[in-house]
Amino acid sequence: MVTVKEMKDLFKKELTPINNTLQQLSSNFDGLKDSVKFLSDKYDDLLRELHSMNEKHDLQSKNLKKARKELNEAKQRAAEAKQQVEELAQYIRRDCVEIAGIQPTRDLSCEAIVNSIGETIGVPITADDISIAHPIPSYNQSAAPKLIVKFTRRQVRNKFYQARKKLASKKAKDLPRLDLESDARVYISESLTPYKKNLFGQVNKLKKRLKWKYIWTYNGRIYLKQDENNVVHTFDTLEDFDKFQSRNHSTNN
Repeated sequence: MVTVKEMKDLFKKELTPINNTLQQLSSNFDGLKDSVKFLSDKYDDLLRELHSMNEKHDLQSKNLKKARKELNEAKQRAAEAKQQVEELAQYIRRDCVEIAGIQPTRDLSCEAIVNSIGETIGVPITADDISIAHPIPSYNQSAAPKLIVKFTRRQVRNKFYQARKKLASKKAKDLPRLDLESDARVYISESLTPYKKNLFGQVNKLKKRLKWKYIWTYNGRIYLKQDENNVVHTFDTLEDFDKFQSRNHSTNN
């Protein structure tokens, strides 16, 4: 018959491996808890770091948007200032015209040329009407000689410019009291700023490509017209020209 002691020893022998296993599991569980806590702390640190980075990103994004807005506003102010300077420069030329086709010489003054043209187009010019007149220097040897005339009165200047069509069939040799033999055509044009001359050149090229009939300027503004039965298009800036080309391209397509 098995004694109580033998039963205890048997149970102890059987339970010892289980206890060892439980102790090992307990130890492993403690290690797992430490690992979980470590990972949890790391996760919390990462969340805080991510939150901080998001805040910095949001701040940088706001600063970038603000900088872009300020840059666009600065560009707009600069463009407006540039346009105002251009308008002022053209306004200063409002009393001037340019004459092409006749070269002033020692014996042929600019004033004599203006007087002769005025007589030809029916707008008599006196010495008091001319503020200053002088040749325009040119680095292009093939370009027609030009001179600029500044009038003392806008009314006289406008009459002189508006009568320019009467020169259409005239050559330099046809002008009275100048004793010229040149067959060169004589033209009167407004005095344009370099910006407006460049714009006029581009519009004129487009006119030729489209085979339109009319182009002219008045008070620095450029006008373009297909023919007598169509509307007039006006150009003050290169942006106007770009918009016109876009509309015309869309219409043709």
